[in-house]
Amino acid sequence: MTEIVYENNTYKGYGYAETLSTTIKPWNLPIEELKWGRFLSDDYYVTWIDWKGNYLMNKIFCNGTEYNDAIFEADSIVFGSGIFRLMFNEITVIRKGKLSKIFSKMPLQKIIFNRRLLNTTEIKLKAKSTLNLSTGLTASGWSLYEFVTWGK
Repeated sequence: MTEIVYENNTYKGYGYAETLSTTIKPWNLPIEELKWGRFLSDDYYVTWIDWKGNYLMNKIFCNGTEYNDAIFEADSIVFGSGIFRLMFNEITVIRKGKLSKIFSKMPLQKIIFNRRLLNTTEIKLKAKSTLNLSTGLTASGWSLYEFVTWGK
């Protein structure tokens, strides 16, 4: 649990941080579609990544255990041979559009970045979420996730 005080307001919650390193340029990644995200609750944390394209990857981690069988539905992810179902409720769109829109106020970035990256479409979402286990246990928390479609 983290607590942050900003402008006399206190925010408490679970956090997530990541660092991505790559030896190739992002627009050369062998991906056409990407789904990735994370869920956090008091007792469970789930992270997932699903790549479609020349290189396929379907990985989901629940409390550090890796599963490779995630089935993505419009409002849920089922994994662990059906043991787990992560349900997304009250879904809110945080951002939707082409990455070129992000760089529209930075003209030099449009020169630096490849057209494929600039034409990439991103949908970033947040949702109240419930992780249901086949044993009847449930965990409530929040998910932050996105869908990315690489441009041409």
